[in-house]
Amino acid sequence: MNTKLTTLTKLALVAAIATTTSVGVAKAATFSESATISIVQALSLSQTTQMNLGVVQRPSSGTQTAIVSTAGTPSGTITYVDNAAVRAGAYSIAGSALNTISISAVDDANVAGLTFTALSGSYNGGSATNLLTGITGGVAPGAGKTLNVGGTLQVASTVVEGIYAPSFTLTVNYE
Repeated sequence: MNTKLTTLTKLALVAAIATTTSVGVAKAATFSESATISIVQALSLSQTTQMNLGVVQRPSSGTQTAIVSTAGTPSGTITYVDNAAVRAGAYSIAGSALNTISISAVDDANVAGLTFTALSGSYNGGSATNLLTGITGGVAPGAGKTLNVGGTLQVASTVVEGIYAPSFTLTVNYE
């Protein structure tokens, strides 16, 4: 009798589970999903004109500044011996018009006694901005736009006579 009761209990339990699960069975749903992707042209930066700060006289003491504007105009506290060759640097930036870009620069500090304290950038005809702090929100269409770069170079009296190439690094990124 105990076996029959156990068998009946088991059958009742199985029936209860079958009834419960068949009532609440969830049906699978399907739907079509799409993903998003944006394809952009790789950024390119190429130099079209090298910056030239001219020929200057070494300061007798302290430091003086040699400045070239983004338009190529020389100025500063230093004495120019020859400023006929002074010109701003020019770079072509090309990329996707779908995104905005940021442009920044750092002084490479590659020549002792010569330090860029400002690097002015005028992008696509805009007003000059210090690239050491950066330009944001520019558009880089595929055909390319021009970045003109001027600079303020501190020249220390400790620099010996010679021809130097103080450098800086330009960086252009999609924002």
